[in-house]
Amino acid sequence: MSRKSTRTADGRQAEGRQTEAADDLLERLNDDHVIDTLVSRLYERLTPMFEKLFAKLADDFSRKYDVQVEKTAIEVATRVCDSMAQKIVNLEKTNASLETRLEEVTNLYRMDNLIIHDLPETSYLEIASGVTTSANLPPPSQSNQEALCSVIKLCNERLGVAVNETAFSSVYRIPRGKKDSHRLVIVRFTSQRVRSSILSARKILRSGTSGSGSERIYINEHLRSLIASFCDL
Repeated sequence: MSRKSTRTADGRQAEGRQTEAADDLLERLNDDHVIDTLVSRLYERLTPMFEKLFAKLADDFSRKYDVQVEKTAIEVATRVCDSMAQKIVNLEKTNASLETRLEEVTNLYRMDNLIIHDLPETSYLEIASGVTTSANLPPPSQSNQEALCSVIKLCNERLGVAVNETAFSSVYRIPRGKKDSHRLVIVRFTSQRVRSSILSARKILRSGTSGSGSERIYINEHLRSLIASFCDL
């Protein structure tokens, strides 16, 4: 027999053995017991691999999720902070504008006023009787009347400006400052002419030409600025 024929025969025998093996495998696969065994072994070998794979995927997802959540939270917080900061800036501007308007309106309202420092206090009964004694502060109604009488007396006797009750819209005292000997007096005028006359005549109080032994009294414009409260014009 030739070598070629031998090779052909061997090939056929090998193919035959392979076919038999395949048929035998197919036959075995049809056996439920064999299939259960294969599934059990595959489960035992593949389960740890899948668990490890899923654990890695879950860990990667968790890290990416945490990073994304943190990034989103920072972005949201930044936007909120920026918005709040802008609102604060706008409110500060509005507040500054309102304060300026309020000061302008207040000063406009106070243009008819003067404020008198260190005008001595006496009770209304003392003024009416002409007797000067130390006494407790009178009730508000008497206190306002006392302040009115004291201002009229100051204008007529020391400033040389003739006035009566009709020159004033209101006269009342407010709490004194730390450097004041008496409560301050707020005077609101019905006439700008009288107010201007008293304001011009206040230099007499500063020069001390209004009589010996007279108390030092200051008259200023009733402005909102603290500077106006302490300037001695």
